[in-house]
Amino acid sequence: MIPIRNDGAYHHAYIIESSSQTQSIKDRLLSWIHKHLGFLHSQNPNYVEYIVPSLSISTVRDIHIRHADKPFEHNGIVHRVWLIITENIPVEAQNALLKILEEPKPYNTFFIVIPNSGSLLPTLKSRVQVVRDEESVVTQQNFHKDFPQPDIFEKAHSA
Repeated sequence: MIPIRNDGAYHHAYIIESSSQTQSIKDRLLSWIHKHLGFLHSQNPNYVEYIVPSLSISTVRDIHIRHADKPFEHNGIVHRVWLIITENIPVEAQNALLKILEEPKPYNTFFIVIPNSGSLLPTLKSRVQVVRDEESVVTQQNFHKDFPQPDIFEKAHSA
């Protein structure tokens, strides 16, 4: 189950250990994100997806640049969701990712799927919530009780 912080808020980043097929975990996570967070990914400029065999340093640098910008209002929600599915994150990319996760910008939530978090730097793992059983995360019926409701995302205000 994806935990929330001690103060009851959602965490800004999750590493989900998964050996599931890419499409399976992607579909289940997107369904959960829509159902429990109210975030639609389809045609949403604030949904960013990277499905890569290895997360490169150049990709992480691109993430760093885009992460700093405030997301657009889309369907009344001002928030960016990042879904990164990879087999490997080299050490230099982990260090660059660590810089993003150490000082996260508001309005961003990261879901990073990797087969095994054992190869990740301890400092990187200390900045995220590690989830080891994605099947229970995405399919558990009462999961919404343990994660904030859709109003966690800032709603855009009409002027």
